[in-house]
Amino acid sequence: MKLPRRFLSGLLAAALVSIGAVTLAPASPAAADPAPTPAGAAGTPNTVSADALPTAQINGIVWDQVVVGDIVYAVGKFSAVRPAGSPAGQNESPRGNAMAYNINTGEVLDWAPTTNGTINAIAASADGQTLYLGGEFTTLNNQTAWRVGAVRASDGQRAPLGASANGSVKALSVSPNGQTLYIGGAFTQINSSARQRVAALNLSNQQLTSFAPKIDNYYVRSIVEAVDGSAVAIGGAFESVGGSDKPGHGIAIFEKDGTLRKNNASSVVYGAGAEASVMSVKADEQGLYAASYSRLGTFEGVMRLNWVTGDIDYMADCHGDSYDVLPAGDVIYAASHSHDC
Repeated sequence: MKLPRRFLSGLLAAALVSIGAVTLAPASPAAADPAPTPAGAAGTPNTVSADALPTAQINGIVWDQVVVGDIVYAVGKFSAVRPAGSPAGQNESPRGNAMAYNINTGEVLDWAPTTNGTINAIAASADGQTLYLGGEFTTLNNQTAWRVGAVRASDGQRAPLGASANGSVKALSVSPNGQTLYIGGAFTQINSSARQRVAALNLSNQQLTSFAPKIDNYYVRSIVEAVDGSAVAIGGAFESVGGSDKPGHGIAIFEKDGTLRKNNASSVVYGAGAEASVMSVKADEQGLYAASYSRLGTFEGVMRLNWVTGDIDYMADCHGDSYDVLPAGDVIYAASHSHDC
């Protein structure tokens, strides 16, 4: 069973979040809505089944997960894991905010690194052998690790990573070529060097790169590099980047050197701050995707933007918090509690 390495991360609680395939509408008004296409009709994209698979259970919350082969690596805030179908409190095994299971059978695996605080983000190296962790913790496997660290996918033992953060890490992403680890959050320093809420680490030499945009407040929640490696996008609750809020409000696109692209990324969707955030950004050959929530802003849902101009190609304003988005060919999957599409 082949699955993308990273899928629908940030699922908060299965009972509260719906996962669905959405059809995005053009950003500009349409003359009339076409008749709905019957399910299974010719031309309808194939989607994954909604059939439930056996899934290991935890006694807390999962904030992020990554799939490597047939193994799901899940992180968050929890202290025990139990087999699929087992009632709460029964057949539990201790875990320290990280666990793994087989995606086909639900079997709980022995992989069990431990931290002394919440893990917010996980990302896999290009070869799948190393897993990068970021969060609120200060120890990893009982050794000092300031909010970011690495472990082996095979056994959960620590792997070298030359990074430490002075504040919360909320986002991790590996570049398409596997050479760069992007780090986002609420920190102001990485390795005692000034980095305002976003940074990049060269995985070959374990050194910070010169990528150093200045995110003015709040936090970065998600990062992605363009498929062709030409740009980097971030999403979060930040209200401006280097003093600019258009673009730079909740979502921003940068050149590889960290220069902000002066485009239309924040012209239509404008929501950030204490009660709004772009929760997820993803990329494919067609563009940049984003999922957001907003109590007082202009948009809740998923959208696709042009990497260069920042213009919105499509959007689904579904009036419900949207936590994640995954483009998969002709289908876009969203994790949300949308209620008015």
